[in-house]
Amino acid sequence: MPYKQSGYVVLLTTVILSFAGILYTSNMVSLQVIDNKVLANQYRSSEAFVNSESGVNLILNKLSSADMTMDMLNSLPFSYPENRSSLSYNVEVDRIGNHKLSISSIGRSSDNSAFREITLQVYYNLSFNVPDAPLLSNGKLLIDAANSINDGCEGLSVDDCSSPGSVSNHLIISNPRVIDAESDEIEDNPDLAQCLYSPSSEQSNMNVIANQAIQGQLLDSEGHSRIKKVVNNNWGKAEVSGGEVFNHMSPIANLNQPESLFEYTFATKWSEAQKTLTNTPLVADIDMTLTAGVGCAQQLKNIDQNINVIYIKGDCEISASALSAVGTFTIGSTTYPKMLLMDGGKFITSENAQVSVNGILYLLPKVNDIVDENGDLVYVDGVKQTYREKVIDLAKINVNGSLLSEYDCSISRAGLSVRYDKDKLNRLYQHMGMTPTSSRYQLVAGSWRDF
Repeated sequence: MPYKQSGYVVLLTTVILSFAGILYTSNMVSLQVIDNKVLANQYRSSEAFVNSESGVNLILNKLSSADMTMDMLNSLPFSYPENRSSLSYNVEVDRIGNHKLSISSIGRSSDNSAFREITLQVYYNLSFNVPDAPLLSNGKLLIDAANSINDGCEGLSVDDCSSPGSVSNHLIISNPRVIDAESDEIEDNPDLAQCLYSPSSEQSNMNVIANQAIQGQLLDSEGHSRIKKVVNNNWGKAEVSGGEVFNHMSPIANLNQPESLFEYTFATKWSEAQKTLTNTPLVADIDMTLTAGVGCAQQLKNIDQNINVIYIKGDCEISASALSAVGTFTIGSTTYPKMLLMDGGKFITSENAQVSVNGILYLLPKVNDIVDENGDLVYVDGVKQTYREKVIDLAKINVNGSLLSEYDCSISRAGLSVRYDKDKLNRLYQHMGMTPTSSRYQLVAGSWRDF
């Protein structure tokens, strides 16, 4: 081949190879740019996801604190932060049912080019300083086998119970005090005689409770009896719980030594509480000692569902017309449980009827003036003399929550049913604005979404 033609071939080959090299380099640069964009997008997406997780973790952290949980629940629907541009995430919380919340957290990258949203649902549970037994008594108990005292698990063990957190710590807590009853009083009241008097000093401070009435384990995991006897008023430390009603009452001087079941439960004296209960719109005050007025059942039906505390003075008669088809009159509900304090009275119903209370039923004895044979008040050293009623009949009462009695002698031959319900008690205390003691949460299985 001539030299001149050979030069053209070399030149053409060089041009082709150079062009191919340029194309290859351009393609490599383009691929690298695409890879960089993909990596940048992945980084920004990961950054947005991490920021979104920060919002979720913020809410879960709040649900681990009782105070922060209460603040958040009182602000639902809850948003954080209020200024949406101040943080790299925005989180929203709303209620979707009892003890159930929805959480939505949107995170963004630092350059605001990528967004990721995480949604999930959680169960939450607030615990309060609620009564820890279905039945608590500041005196003796006479409970026959025809009654039912349930620890909240229908007789199952804690391990077999589907909701072990709702099982009461004790089945019964009582302070079976030894009381010197006068002989004529005993003769007039055989129930009092059986409850307070015993020829054996060894048995004079013992309860009479039929094991057949107990629906739950009699012993705890350590082999101790779950029927607790309080000795010498040693109830334990009283806790000031606050709340919309009890915030207005003076606490007892020594929280370490409450002198009664009421002081142990509410950290205030009954005399202090009695004055407050009748002077606040937060309490439904029903005085059945008045000679005229609307019937007790009708007044109970007229109470606004947002009123959490009911105070009844005197006997509460439930007429047959107020009963349901199955012969029951119900106070409170699962959603709106009530605290019912009965001062010196009891429920009066027709035969085979029953009064059901969702929440707390607290029975307090009536204090009567002592009069002489002429009907005049009796004073000693200028102090008016009084006596309080000692016996209460618990028959025909059904409580889902906790029943408390300040009577010296609480009796039921048949018809008493008490089932511990910690969920109702916690809900009641929450509605009353009481101070929670702890908070916990659990993720709803299958609710996490991040795509």
